[in-house]
Amino acid sequence: MTDKIQFPQYRKNAQGTSYFKILSKDAFIEIQIIGNKLWEHKVEARQYPEKLLIQDMLLCKDHLWQTIPESEFNKIAENK
Repeated sequence: MTDKIQFPQYRKNAQGTSYFKILSKDAFIEIQIIGNKLWEHKVEARQYPEKLLIQDMLLCKDHLWQTIPESEFNKIAENK
């Protein structure tokens, strides 16, 4: 499934409180908005649930994720 996808890919959660830069099928950067603060986490997927999370984000599974342009992610990242 992820063999044909070009990385990076960009997503946000349906609530708009987390933004993701998916670097590969095994890694992503998340920017969380909590109140008026931004938190950045880099995740290296080593366990199966983390790998499933990345697959779900790539597929926009269950309408929990939305595809966004790189510019939207970068705008959020500039404010952290």
